[in-house]
Amino acid sequence: QFRHLFRGEIHTRLNDQRSLRFHEQDHETLVRTFWAVDRFLGGERPPTRTQKFVARHPVLLALLAGTVWAAYFLLLPGVQQSDFVIAPVGGFLLGGTLGLTAFYERHRQRRLRRLGLWDGS
Repeated sequence: QFRHLFRGEIHTRLNDQRSLRFHEQDHETLVRTFWAVDRFLGGERPPTRTQKFVARHPVLLALLAGTVWAAYFLLLPGVQQSDFVIAPVGGFLLGGTLGLTAFYERHRQRRLRRLGLWDGS
């Protein structure tokens, strides 16, 4: 049984349990496929020194990358008015992308420790 979000009605379906199992199986298949691709691309190798640093300091990486991008963009000759909008937005997007990548690396390293593939040193 589930409550309809808009009308507050309760509906029952005979197929709900089968449907739920089907969606759980899809989720498990996607997760297994993701980790298989990760293994194929070398995701179970121990991290390098740079990867360890990035995983320990994801916010620092994001701030440095965004700041360097914005500063470089604004220090170029011939800066226009629109550059004062583009530089911080581009820095935010670049820093955000690299920060999320660093958080993924942190998660990957935790997984390697949990699976016993890396001792954390």
